[in-house]
Amino acid sequence: MTSSSCATDIRNLIDALSSAGIVLDSNPVGVTGAGARLRVSWVGTTGALALWQNDSPSLAEYTTWLRNRQFSVVLRDGALLQVSFDFQREDLVGHRLVYIPCPFDFDPELLLEIPLLDLLEDFGPPSIGDIRLRSPVRFDFDPAAAAPGHAASHLTVVAGSCRVASAGPLSLGHFVRFVFRQFYPELWNTHPFLRQWAQASSNRTLLPDEESELHINWRDPLVSSPVSTAQT
Repeated sequence: MTSSSCATDIRNLIDALSSAGIVLDSNPVGVTGAGARLRVSWVGTTGALALWQNDSPSLAEYTTWLRNRQFSVVLRDGALLQVSFDFQREDLVGHRLVYIPCPFDFDPELLLEIPLLDLLEDFGPPSIGDIRLRSPVRFDFDPAAAAPGHAASHLTVVAGSCRVASAGPLSLGHFVRFVFRQFYPELWNTHPFLRQWAQASSNRTLLPDEESELHINWRDPLVSSPVSTAQT
C-alpha cells in the first residue's frame, strides 16, 4: 500500500457507500504533508489526531465534529467514520480509524429531509431520554508511541485508558468489514461490496507479553483487489 493507492481506496469506498445510499455526507480525500511524511485523510481539517482527546466524548464534541466537518463520511444513521493513514515515504507508519455512533436514534426518513446538524442546532437536541450510550470505536497504529500498556497497534473503546493490543496495523478493508459486519448486519448482508473489500496484509507488531493477554488477532485471506463501485 502506498499513499496514492490508499487515497484511491478510500475514494472508491466513499463512492461505493454513496451509490448504495449508505452515506448522508462526505468529505474529499487528500494527501497532505511535506517532504517524506504524508497523511491520507479528509480534506479541510487538522486531521484525525485532534479528535477524541477526552476519555468520554460528549454530545457537544459530536456536534463540533459535525460542524467542523471532521469526518470522512456521515452514515445514514448519523454515525461518523474518520479514516486517516500516515506514511513515511511509502511506508505505513500510523493510522487512526474511528467509528463514532450517533448518540441519538433519528428517524432515517427525517435525516433525508433535514440536515443532521440542523436537527441538533436549530431544533435543539432530543430529550435526555433519547440519548443512546454508545462508545466510539477507534483503531490506532502508532509505533513511535509504543510502550508497555500502549501497543503499537491497538483498539480503544469506552475510555482512553482502554488499549486492547492488535496483531498489527489495519487496512481500510479490515476496518470496513469490522464496522459493517458488527454494527450494520442488514447492510452487510445486502451489499456484497462490503464483504468483498480487500484486506491488505501487513507486518505483525504484537509483542510476546501483549500476545499473552487478551488481544485482537486475524488471518488475512487471499482477496482480490478492492472493488470501486457498489454492487447491490
